[in-house]
Amino acid sequence: MLKNMLTKLRPTIKPLLDVIAKPLLSIHPNIISWICLLFPILFFLFTISGQYILALIMLFLTPLDAIDGYVAKKTGKVSQYGEFLDATLDRISDSLIIAAFAVSGIVSWEIVAPTLILNLLISYARAKSELASKATLKLEEGLIERPDRILILGLALLAQIIFPNMIISGYTPTQLIFIALLISSAFTLYQRFKLAKKVLR
Repeated sequence: MLKNMLTKLRPTIKPLLDVIAKPLLSIHPNIISWICLLFPILFFLFTISGQYILALIMLFLTPLDAIDGYVAKKTGKVSQYGEFLDATLDRISDSLIIAAFAVSGIVSWEIVAPTLILNLLISYARAKSELASKATLKLEEGLIERPDRILILGLALLAQIIFPNMIISGYTPTQLIFIALLISSAFTLYQRFKLAKKVLR
């Protein structure tokens, strides 16, 4: 359901990207990639300092890192290094966002650490499958993708803002959402292993 919702939103997001990217067409897409790393860095800093509203704003600005690829296609500056840089900075971004919940003390490292590892492995599995299949296989299938994770993490932080002292079966709502992310991430990785085993020889 969540994936279908995000898919339906894509045609709506494209005109927004047109508007945002237009004044950036003169900037090299690799520079835009580095600039967009500022959002997760600020998210991390705002979260650990308890400024959750500002952190939430930064989190929902994070998907703007798609602009670099958009600008690269519009200006004909698509490159292998640009793809490498974009993918690597995305992993740094994801790590900063997820780790912020543990560093701030909102969610324990026992929950955050395996979630962080699994999300890195999901991306690694996709990259490795592309390499092993000589780019004929892209493991895009799975229960959750990066936009889904950002939305779930946004809900986790929102729960911390609205229900900071609520306890359900020994867990806060934020912790429960994180546990759901952990489980769904594990299932997504399983799905990618299953597909890779089926396709790769």
